Amino acid sequence: MKTIFIIAKKEFLTYFYTPIAYVIASVFYIINGLLFSYLINDTSSNDVYREGSVMQYIFSNDFFWIILFILIPVITMRLIAEEKKEGTLELILTFPVNDLQLILGKFFGAFLFYIFLWLPTFIYVGLLFWISPPDLGPIFSAFLGVLLAGAMFISIGLFFSTLTKNQIISSMLCFGFILSLLIISAIEYVLPPGNIRFLLQYINFVKHSHLLSIGVIDTRNIVYFLSFIFFFIFLSTMSLEARKWSK
Repeated sequence: MKTIFIIAKKEFLTYFYTPIAYVIASVFYIINGLLFSYLINDTSSNDVYREGSVMQYIFSNDFFWIILFILIPVITMRLIAEEKKEGTLELILTFPVNDLQLILGKFFGAFLFYIFLWLPTFIYVGLLFWISPPDLGPIFSAFLGVLLAGAMFISIGLFFSTLTKNQIISSMLCFGFILSLLIISAIEYVLPPGNIRFLLQYINFVKHSHLLSIGVIDTRNIVYFLSFIFFFIFLSTMSLEARKWSK
């Protein structure tokens, strides 16, 4: 556990040694700030207040997914790919660190940075209390959905980062895979009822996230995200171990 913590801490701090963290954070806060400001000032946002809260709408609209689609590949593209490119991967693994510990450390380091990006948005909750006290239950559920969706996409990006030395290729593979999941989710709505639609309905991550964003905490939604996370962490570990077989 201590080894995972050390790797995660190092990975988290590494983001701030390069301009990438500041560029990502600036773009992220500008987009979120503009969206929040628009919802507060737009007269139609009164409907949003009646249905729940502005925060719920932020976490369930198209801009939220666009942010994640761009943000996650950039956050994860360097996790393992950079180690391969710099030739430091083998050096790291000469220390008392196994493949799973390295993967988990990298995952939690990226996830901590993701959480760091979202922390200032709690200011929005404070502003909502100043305007009109919102229901905290749906807001908590929405934030939970944000964390689970982010963790799922980070695990996907981490896996693709293990497949190549090129960070750009890693980010493109991650973006393409997440986009394909979105397309699969959209196909569900045009299919007639049947087994295929039932399967796609379960795969539809937008629906699972939307339920959390409106305050519905269902164990099936949580299990869905955790299943994806564990699966891709497993694949990432297997991908690292495969390098031994190729020698």
